[in-house]
Amino acid sequence: MQPISIPKLLFISLHVFYISVTTPVYLDRMEENQHLMHRPCVLMRRDVQHTKQAEFALMEPIADKNKSSAPLNSSDVEWCCKITREDGISYTFTFEPRWYPTPEEEIRSGVSTFFSARSIIDWDRWIVNVPQNSDISVHTMLLPSETKYVDITGTRTVLVVRVDAADSTMSSSAEGLSDKWFGTGNDLVNMKSQFKACSVNKLIFNPAPDQLSSGIKDGVVTVSLTRNVSGQNKYTVENWVTSALSDKVGSTSTYSHLAYCMPPGMGSWLAYGYCKLRTSLI
Repeated sequence: MQPISIPKLLFISLHVFYISVTTPVYLDRMEENQHLMHRPCVLMRRDVQHTKQAEFALMEPIADKNKSSAPLNSSDVEWCCKITREDGISYTFTFEPRWYPTPEEEIRSGVSTFFSARSIIDWDRWIVNVPQNSDISVHTMLLPSETKYVDITGTRTVLVVRVDAADSTMSSSAEGLSDKWFGTGNDLVNMKSQFKACSVNKLIFNPAPDQLSSGIKDGVVTVSLTRNVSGQNKYTVENWVTSALSDKVGSTSTYSHLAYCMPPGMGSWLAYGYCKLRTSLI
């Protein structure tokens, strides 16, 4: 995974904002770590940026990520399911085989739900296996506030999660990441400063408050994975980080955004984020 520059980071972060949608999924056990789907999961649109694509995207207007459309390149836009466990922690599951809505379906990321009684949820591989010719039900219920323009202004808190693994370590220190994101050192052109300037002081991203007992300082916390990540699926590692972060800091519900800064070794992707989900990965 290549280092990310501030302009690319700003592009990836721009449309990633949090709208809380929680639909618990209760599952009937089939065998160890595999379950039949019993209740709907929440559909999430995942946009993956590769190096060249991100550079071109900077020169084009940002598309409406809520609008459902068939992707021109399926490797760049994917639909996945968010499943919330009884302990309140949410994980993302990839469809296998890949699933996309039809052009006629009105799908909203973070709002629409997916259900298929024959689908198998695999907690080891973090996938939803949808058998061929399965009956699939997609439902979208929009609240009045969700049919209007969303005003992205105000003051937000961001927790930057620096991730180390057993076989791979980030080159940037926690102090360096804090400086790049919030300008806590000598970096005058950072994520916070640029959003503030571009929004004419209407959108402010502040570092998460210090919580030294949990290792949070200047908006950054380091999470260490005990597993190897080289050659692993990046979405699997994302869920490992979610679990490890919960173990280290407890609930993250007070933070507006979570930014996972991943170590190298999981392919050539640059960054990805979810429409209407507060988590982005670089």
